[in-house]
Amino acid sequence: MTDVERFKDDSQYYADTKYLSNSNIGRMVEDVHTFKKYLDGEYEYPANPNFVVGRLVHTAVLEPEKYTDFKVVVAKDRRSKAYKDAVEEHGYDWVVTEPEHLMAQEIKDNIEKNERLSEMLVFAQTEVPFTKSINGVDCKGKVDAVTEIDGKKVIIDLKTTGKPVSQFARSARSFDYDRQAAMYLELTGADEFIFLVANKGTQSLGLFTCSDHFKSNGQNKLVHAIDMYKTLFIDCEYSPDYLHLGEL
Repeated sequence: MTDVERFKDDSQYYADTKYLSNSNIGRMVEDVHTFKKYLDGEYEYPANPNFVVGRLVHTAVLEPEKYTDFKVVVAKDRRSKAYKDAVEEHGYDWVVTEPEHLMAQEIKDNIEKNERLSEMLVFAQTEVPFTKSINGVDCKGKVDAVTEIDGKKVIIDLKTTGKPVSQFARSARSFDYDRQAAMYLELTGADEFIFLVANKGTQSLGLFTCSDHFKSNGQNKLVHAIDMYKTLFIDCEYSPDYLHLGEL
């Protein structure tokens, strides 16, 4: 079994640290020392409810056959005893509240009712893993959806947000989505990258293409991060004395 075939299983994909992913680049850039502890098995990043809700929406839209893997609790929020008891039984990553479930289903319905979006996704391959050596570093990514539009290979990435969809363009760079786009384009050889954005509160939708400037800026971030990873963790130049340096 190849690594790409193995990575079709989410548990295998997320447990792997041999390949560098965009999420692990983010962890490294944020704090090298915590990331080193993670690589050494000395630290686990804390669970994040936003990641659980994001995965819930992804599953509802892109892999509905797996939606029943989630346990829906009849509770208004995550502070309830019913929710906490369900987490004890099923695990944090697989328990959601009823309002979260209804939100995910409404986003799914809104996408399916939108002719343009439904046409983009109807023949797409979803949750597709890719691997490639980039600048001498083994990298991986799992693409939400990949399809062909007007003869071009296009990646569609589904994002959920608590902010107005109209503000996505402003926040995309601060969340390093430009780096993600550049990495996934490199991994897949795709021609275009599109963000499909859904607001978790209003269930409003947005579609954002990537300009050449956005992709170029992301490519610069990607090259810098991969060089940093290669120097510190492949060439073994990491030191507890490492300093994050910058100019304001």
